[in-house]
Amino acid sequence: RSGRGYYGGKHTVILGCLESTNCYDLLGHELGHNMGFLDNRLPKYQGDTLTSAKNEFDSMGGGDAPKGDYSVEFKYASGWIPESKVKMMHPQGSSGCTGCVTGGTFTIYPMDKANLPPNGQYSAVRVYLATQPPRYVWLQVRSMYTQAANQVLMDVCDVTG
Repeated sequence: RSGRGYYGGKHTVILGCLESTNCYDLLGHELGHNMGFLDNRLPKYQGDTLTSAKNEFDSMGGGDAPKGDYSVEFKYASGWIPESKVKMMHPQGSSGCTGCVTGGTFTIYPMDKANLPPNGQYSAVRVYLATQPPRYVWLQVRSMYTQAANQVLMDVCDVTG
């Protein structure tokens, strides 16, 4: 099985998927490229060496559909999760970014559910880390994975958004 989605493009090619093969994960990944999403890998260390590892919680990191879903930063950048559902944090509070806080206690609702959380509740927390390149830590909760259900997952993102 292989595929190619063109970043920001209109075409996706899927090779080697037979009717008996579940190819939803591959199709979701390649269509993600068409929507402008990059591959998403979790950082993994071997000793002092940073390597790349599969992100099983994200379709763009090799996660299996339908559980693989897209990551919270991709959903936010696409407008699928509105800004009102993301709690923004910055070391300098609102002087660092509009509406940001320096800290607090927040309930994060699973972002892989069909419905957004109630008013005043959040699907994610975005923590500002650095300016160049823009770097954020995203905190999210998934409900479709038993090994991660109701646990906070952390994803570092170097992409603006």
